[in-house]
Amino acid sequence: MVGAEKQGRQKIIVDRTFQRHKGGLDRYMDDAEKNSKEITAYLDRIEELEDGSATAVFLIEDDEDEFREFVLPADFLPEDVGEGEYLTLTISREQEKTQAALDEAQRLLKNLEE
Repeated sequence: MVGAEKQGRQKIIVDRTFQRHKGGLDRYMDDAEKNSKEITAYLDRIEELEDGSATAVFLIEDDEDEFREFVLPADFLPEDVGEGEYLTLTISREQEKTQAALDEAQRLLKNLEE
């Protein structure tokens, strides 16, 4: 990529990061309950892929009693977990990592503007 094109692409990435985090991370720290969510998921199957890896296919029931598939690499599973088991998936914010990424984006933006 030519220097000016690369800088333009970096600026777009930095601008998007700022747009997503305009309110700052303080809004996430106000309510601990909003920082994570637990989801019960049924491990429907483990699929072997051509490259030798495997994926874990979960079924997650939504509010309308419909099931959605959710796929993760099978090596993310705890040991001895198999098809037909219910698992709890926890999704939580990584505030420190997000702040570090925002700080890096600010540093890049400053360098692009110089």
